[in-house]
Amino acid sequence: MRMFLVVALLFASSSAFAAELDKKQAGLLTRVEFQITAFEQQLARATDNGRSLTARLVEDFERKIAKQDEALATLPADSEEVKKVVAHMTAFKATWAAKAAAFQSATQAAGDEKAGFIALFTSPESAADIETLTQLEEMFKHVSMYDLSNYHFARWPTHSTNVEQRGWNEGWAESQKKYAALRTKYEAGAATKTVLGGQAGMLQAKFIISLRGSERGFAPFKAAVEAFAKEAPGQIEKDGATLKAETEKAVAGKDFDAFLRNEGTIEGLRYRITNLAAVWAPLAPSDEARSKVEARSKAILAEADATMEKLAELIIKENRAPKQQYTGDDRAKLESYVRGMWAKHFPAESILGVRFGAAAFERQTSWIYVPSARAFMKVDRSTLPVWVVVKDGAKQAIMWFSVLTRQHMKGDELEMNWIDRPSRGASPDHRMLLANFK
Repeated sequence: MRMFLVVALLFASSSAFAAELDKKQAGLLTRVEFQITAFEQQLARATDNGRSLTARLVEDFERKIAKQDEALATLPADSEEVKKVVAHMTAFKATWAAKAAAFQSATQAAGDEKAGFIALFTSPESAADIETLTQLEEMFKHVSMYDLSNYHFARWPTHSTNVEQRGWNEGWAESQKKYAALRTKYEAGAATKTVLGGQAGMLQAKFIISLRGSERGFAPFKAAVEAFAKEAPGQIEKDGATLKAETEKAVAGKDFDAFLRNEGTIEGLRYRITNLAAVWAPLAPSDEARSKVEARSKAILAEADATMEKLAELIIKENRAPKQQYTGDDRAKLESYVRGMWAKHFPAESILGVRFGAAAFERQTSWIYVPSARAFMKVDRSTLPVWVVVKDGAKQAIMWFSVLTRQHMKGDELEMNWIDRPSRGASPDHRMLLANFK
């Protein structure tokens, strides 16, 4: 029994001696403990206040933790002091593992988001989308076109600006829907701070420019359209009253030239009434309202024509055919086309001459909503006003207005369009003495 007690005391004394750290080991353990505390502080600074880890920091932590694990592995595992530091390291590594896992998850999510944005901006439909958005942005810049005093309303009804504006109004409801859909589709990709790079990055930049530009323009444009829709019918009445006064004044003073003056007051007012009604029509609140304004504009113009008839003899006598203005080398070819189309549609009429009303075609390129196709379509065409002078009996000639269109998206195919002829026939300002045609 006494022998057993002695052996036990010797074993205990030996174990206690083995667990003691020498000076070098104690210094190493102190340094490891210091590093673990430094890790905790560094991790707190890196992740507090919404901050997140970086790939470089994660790599650095992993390397340093592994180095301290290696140091701990060289120390006696049964040392109480070592056990405390190992426990400290274990606790820190648990915290670190959670932070690292969250970082990896966020990195994966960011990678997935980036891949999604790249797929979005390089998708087959993105080209059409950026084209549509760019055209909407361009359309939103033209707030002034809805100013009731804008000069283009006083130009001929088939002028490209009036045609384009009618197209905008016909598709206005759909344009708003399309714009909202494109903003929803691309806003997150445009707002991300993630660098996409390559083709996706270049396309992203284009979308950002168009999205921000359209954002600036949409509200003012929408307000201008709404104001125009509200005020145009009243403006037609105001212009009608002015036209009535001007025509009566011209008749009273036998001022036949007032009816013939190119871009004169009477001509401008007649065009304004026609254009305001036509451009406004797609914005009408109801079919009844549209029909009412259309009928009223026609009645105003008919009254003006009836007043003009009082000077018909003088107007016809002094009227002259428009001068030839086109300077293109293909004038002979274009005239041949016009004569052929006229002969096809008005075979009973004898053409005396074809006069082009501008020095060159005017090009118009835009995307507009086409109701018949129920889609946004690109329009790329050039127009040229044309006067076709035809014989009218033995003593007179009539000058009919039409428009020549070159469709660039159909291989520059030519088309010819003309306005409907009045039921009462050509007005005096479109008639002239046959003897005066040159």
